[in-house]
Amino acid sequence: MMIYYSQTLYLCWHFLTDAVREGKNQFKRAFGVSSKNIFEDLYRSEEEMIKFMHLMNSVWTLCSRDVIKLFDLSPFTTVCDLGGCSGALAKECISIYPESMVTIYDLPKVVQTAKKHFISTDEHRISFQEEVDCGEKTKAKTTKTDEELNPRELEKISKQEDTNIKDNGTLEKRGGYIHRTTHILTWLKFGTSVKRKEIVKK
Repeated sequence: MMIYYSQTLYLCWHFLTDAVREGKNQFKRAFGVSSKNIFEDLYRSEEEMIKFMHLMNSVWTLCSRDVIKLFDLSPFTTVCDLGGCSGALAKECISIYPESMVTIYDLPKVVQTAKKHFISTDEHRISFQEEVDCGEKTKAKTTKTDEELNPRELEKISKQEDTNIKDNGTLEKRGGYIHRTTHILTWLKFGTSVKRKEIVKK
């Protein structure tokens, strides 16, 4: 965690004034890269991608158990983690719920790096699905299973796509629901209410 903060994020603080004036990140000034997709900047090299994934792994190692145990997820044996990155949340999930199977959805290069550096090939309860656009694919994927979704990437899905998930008949019939871990993390840190988006009340 500290490696990423000191070698990457700290450099961006040198351009705080520019960031405030322009209202955008300063990866171009700090590292000479600029794109419309923040993840292209974060994953600008394999080394940087691994450092970022170690950062995410460290964060989830600290708080994943608290997040997973906030709700009783035992009825959901099929779990999808959109934007699952290093798989730290998935590993905690199968630790608490041994009967669960977790599929991590993320960008192809993230999936390949997670397989190589973070998830053991012996761990058969965690699988991967490469996604080019998590938001665009979510509706199609949720028609097939009774997933319990724990996505940070859902924050990036448009309102229309979010509505499509909510209106999906297959997911409703099977009692699936979505909850956003970003809101849960806010609650854990600041004591604010947890915003869980119920699809079907059991």
